[in-house]
Amino acid sequence: MRLTAQILNRYDTAANWNSENPTLASGELGVQSDGYFKIGDGVTDWSSLDYAGGATELTNYFLLDGSRELAGHLLPEMTGASGTVSARDIGSPDQKIRRLYAHDAYIDAGSLYVNNKKVIEDDSGTITVSTDADQDLQIKTTGTGDVVFNSENEVNSVAKGGIEFTVPSDNPTKHLNFTNQSANGNITFSAAGTNAQVQLTATDEVDITAPNVDINGDANVSGEFTFGTLHHHNLTGKDDDDHTQYVLANGTRAFTGKVVGVSPTETNQLATKSYVDSVVQGLDWYESVLDITDIGSAVESTGNRYIATTTSGGWTANYIYEWGGSSWEETVVDEGAAAWVEDVDALYTFNSSNWIRFGSTITHENLNAVNGGTYRHLTADQVTQLTNSGTCTIHTHEGGGLPSGAIILVDSNTAITGFTLLTDVDDGVVYITKGSVAGGEVGGSAKTGGTWTQPNHTHTGPNHRHTGPNHNHQWFNYTNSTTNGKSYNSAGSSIDISRLSYSNGRTTIGSSSQCDGTWGRNGLYPDFYTTKVSGYTGYGGTENTGGGATANTWRPKGNNFTRQQKI
Repeated sequence: MRLTAQILNRYDTAANWNSENPTLASGELGVQSDGYFKIGDGVTDWSSLDYAGGATELTNYFLLDGSRELAGHLLPEMTGASGTVSARDIGSPDQKIRRLYAHDAYIDAGSLYVNNKKVIEDDSGTITVSTDADQDLQIKTTGTGDVVFNSENEVNSVAKGGIEFTVPSDNPTKHLNFTNQSANGNITFSAAGTNAQVQLTATDEVDITAPNVDINGDANVSGEFTFGTLHHHNLTGKDDDDHTQYVLANGTRAFTGKVVGVSPTETNQLATKSYVDSVVQGLDWYESVLDITDIGSAVESTGNRYIATTTSGGWTANYIYEWGGSSWEETVVDEGAAAWVEDVDALYTFNSSNWIRFGSTITHENLNAVNGGTYRHLTADQVTQLTNSGTCTIHTHEGGGLPSGAIILVDSNTAITGFTLLTDVDDGVVYITKGSVAGGEVGGSAKTGGTWTQPNHTHTGPNHRHTGPNHNHQWFNYTNSTTNGKSYNSAGSSIDISRLSYSNGRTTIGSSSQCDGTWGRNGLYPDFYTTKVSGYTGYGGTENTGGGATANTWRPKGNNFTRQQKI
């Protein structure tokens, strides 16, 4: 009897076997997809196990799955080839190599085709780069890459449709430069055809820089034409005096303003006034500075120069410093140094300790001892005062030799020079003593509110009289009364004054026997009365007046002096 059976063994690629690296059972068969196999011993893992029969993997062959890289050269089999050049194909029109990576590519007398189009061709010693009809040819770089044409001889451009060099408008500040660095070489723009023109057009400007620019023919300029170098001997009318703003070499036309020059370096050169001043004064002249300041106020701009006022931040007082682009460059100065300070337009000299104003801008006020010696010199304000009003202040003493801390009285509401105004005392009274031993009289306290308060007091005088002319005391009201049915009033009545008496704030008519007519009967008591008298009243004695006088009343007159202390 015959049995039909199929035995399957463990099967995988070499890469997967090595990745998994299993241990085959004793006698178990493991087959690789490339035809190699191993038989397990139950102990050794796959990577350490030999192939069956002691065979090893043939690593000098390519694998069909492309998992083994080429270690050497790939050369075609040339057995039986004839001629000096033979060739073998890699791929075919319908079986192509998708990507070919190479370090160098050598092409012999053949050509390079792209998309079935001949692009590069070696034709009789000339490499030709071409395209199909109506197709553009473009050399393109990106980023900061440049396109450079480098030839040992000439680069010729022949274009039947014209040649155009364009920098796109989306690339600002990019230039189109034509530069010939060859000695005696030229840059030639020519148009040889009939009515041909050479046009240079730009929205801003066209700059042509060369030792010589030859224009053979007429040049029509519609705008401003600026010459870099124009030789005077090529001009016509050189003897015409059409430009009166220029000085003539024969000296017949004078300058109308100040002439500014530079310090001379040769014996026959003109000298500036500042240079002459520095030589006459025996000074060491330095290049001008912007200002005399400290490092904190200096501006770090190339060429800026300063004289240091303080030692700080790397600067030393009185030295000169110039910003060189990345740091301050120091110039050490000695006594006798001189420099022009542009901020004040004046010369300054160094006297070994300080920079003092001097030089060609010196004025009378800058002199030492202006008001010393035998003579006194007036200022401009003093001259004006003396001219206008006939009087002026020549000199004032402000403190003199007083020691610091001394206090004086000054007829001024503000502090004078050298003093501070003391405000702790107001409305004080000055007293004078014969020395420090004798103290002042004890009095009231200082009043800071600006007023005076007087205590209660008495004014006493002699007995006296107040006299005057005869006069009447008019009776203007009295009490009406009704007694026993009768009404009493003042009509037609009179009173004997000698019979009136005063008691308890009322005038009393004593009894009926003391009055005439109807007055006094039944005891009438009028409130007021009329009497006619003459003579005097109000004499005698002493009276108290002015008691309890208050603030803001009378005070003595005085001048306004302030207390000021010497600094």
